[in-house]
Formats: sequence, C-alpha cells, structure tokens
Amino acid sequence: MSKLGRRSVLASVPALTCTGFSFSDLSLAESPTTCLVIAHGHERAAAVSLARGLGGIVKTEVTEHWPIDGRQPRNISTLVLYSSPSEPMLDSIETFLRGAGGLIAIHRGLDAYGTKPDRTLAWTGGVHEAQVSDRQTPTWLAGFSSFPQHPINRGLAPFSVEENWTVDLRLDKRVAPILKATPPSYVETSQPGREQTLAWAFQRDDGGRSFGLAGGRYPDLWRQPSMVLLIRNAIAWTASSVASKPRQTRHRI
Repeated sequence: MSKLGRRSVLASVPALTCTGFSFSDLSLAESPTTCLVIAHGHERAAAVSLARGLGGIVKTEVTEHWPIDGRQPRNISTLVLYSSPSEPMLDSIETFLRGAGGLIAIHRGLDAYGTKPDRTLAWTGGVHEAQVSDRQTPTWLAGFSSFPQHPINRGLAPFSVEENWTVDLRLDKRVAPILKATPPSYVETSQPGREQTLAWAFQRDDGGRSFGLAGGRYPDLWRQPSMVLLIRNAIAWTASSVASKPRQTRHRI
C-alpha cells in the first residue's frame, strides 16, 4: 500500500442533497471547503466514515499526524480533532487557530490536550476531564426534537441517534448549545435527569469559531443523514470566520 494509503484518506463521494441550506448562505470563500481530520487508534475508522459522508462539497483528508509526511497542509479551512493531538502537534494547531482557523472537536478530540484541560476548554469550549466525565458511559439513544436558532442547525428536522454520548463535560459558559438531550436512568451522571449539552458552538477569544460534539465513537453515526448535515453546517460555520477575513480566504500554515 502507498504511503498515502497507509496514513491519509481523501474522501470523494457524491454529496447529500440538503433542503433549505446552502454553503453559500454563510459566505464561504469561492474555492472548496477543505477539512483536515486528525484521528488515530480506534477513532480512525469513525473518522474515515465521517470523511466519506462529507464527500463532494467538503474535501476531507484524514491523517494521524500533523505535519503529514513532513509537509504542512495548505488551504485548510477547518481542522477536525477526532483524537486528542499529541504534544508535538500543539504548537502547529495553536498557530492555525490564531489565524482564526475553524476547529471541530469530536469524541476524544475533547480530551485534555497535553494534560492541560484549560487549553482544550479555550480551543473548543468544552473538555472531557477524567475525574468528572470519564465514567464508562454506555451507548444510549438521544432524541432531538427541537433546535436552538443557529446556522449549524439549519435544515435539521427532529431525529434520534444511538451513540456513546459522553456526559458531564465541563463547558465554557459562553457556548451556544446545539444539541441537548436527557440520558436515560441507567446512564450515570452527576445530576440524574438533567438535560445534557451534547453539541455546541463556541466563539473563541482569538476570533475563530469552534464546534464540539460529545459523540462520534461509532462509524455508523455518519450514516445518519441528520448528523452528516449537522457536521457540514458546523464546518461551514467554523470555516466562515476564515473566509470573512480580508485577503485571507484560506488559512495557510
């Protein structure tokens, strides 16, 4: 297998048709939105499934490392952390974010980066802290019947999805909830019966935008059209902070 085949997957499959939403509505730059997904270990299969679901409109590359094979990827609008990045990646990621690069954190992408939960919180608006939210959360069915008014929720209709949703994350008070649901009684939480924020939007202090999702462990999640639409909307919203900057339609690192 080629080096590209071992470490990087480029998704290019027909796009889904999403009624009532257009990427142009968010004033994205004219060239295709490009998304880099960092994933390793058991998260890689789910990340590849996500990349396939994003094919067509969103050019998506999945890699275990950044830089990739000694090169710095260019023209990246949004970075997706599906796994917690290793210490050597953090400086490159921070440089990208300071340029108002979009960030999406899914599943283990919400772990404390380099054992520093405050850095994760500043980047993503939410953090998975071992002593707070590292319980053995079972898979449970979350139903979403209503949605706050936000560009990320555009085009969504009520749906439900079974996932390994993480509960009791620490969230920045400024996050805008996107998906909320109440876990069933068999899910251990700090406050039983309390509604949990499972996805959120966050305007960072550096001027960029982030989106967090407290699920994503299983590849089958990205066969759910509503979840694919949600992530496409999130990519458009986070990338638009880059596109709106004068003379900076794409972030180069």
